[in-house]
Amino acid sequence: MDQGQGIADLQGNAQHIEDAYCTQSDRAHRKKFGQVFTPPRLAALMADWVCAIKPQTVIDPAFGTGALARAVWDRSPKTQIIGYDIDPVVCDYVADLSYENMTLKCENYLAHQLNNIAGFIANPPYIRQRDLECGEAMRQNLSARAGHAIPKSANIYIHFCTKMILELAQGGRAAIIIPSEWLNANFSTSLKAMLIERDCLKHIISFSHDTALFDDAMTTASILLLERPHD
Repeated sequence: MDQGQGIADLQGNAQHIEDAYCTQSDRAHRKKFGQVFTPPRLAALMADWVCAIKPQTVIDPAFGTGALARAVWDRSPKTQIIGYDIDPVVCDYVADLSYENMTLKCENYLAHQLNNIAGFIANPPYIRQRDLECGEAMRQNLSARAGHAIPKSANIYIHFCTKMILELAQGGRAAIIIPSEWLNANFSTSLKAMLIERDCLKHIISFSHDTALFDDAMTTASILLLERPHD
């Protein structure tokens, strides 16, 4: 990919990093990896929620171009921010994006078992399980860990939400933006059960279907604001 202006030049004007990537990358490639980038105003809202508890570590499990991670860094530059992304193209694109205490791993978050994470901020990929390598094995593993069967029909963002809930530390917070279809869908029954059992859902922000939130995609949206209670 020709990075043109270059990530170093864009860093001073961070809101244009996503626009530049979308201009220089192939639309089919972004669709393959379910890349829909979070608008700055929503990233700010999500980062405000997570950073309010002053977490030592925040995980972004679907880093993309780093919009959410940058929002966290703006509020808490001393927090260790760790991002995961399986797309080598986007990882290469942001390789020169240098922020103190921010690390990007070009790896699959779903393939790593983490524990006691103080903060998560996430815009999981919008793809089907069958489009992800080893998706069935991951579904079965997560279902066993959660104690609830994730349906094969579930979009992969259900897997991400489930795993983050499992790995959130006591008192930890998560902010997750996903399509609002989960509210009325059968494929999200396991997720709803976990939210109730673990008493971690504090707020849902659901946007009108008529609201155009994303420049590069037509999709509904809701934000889950989670906090795991102390046992």
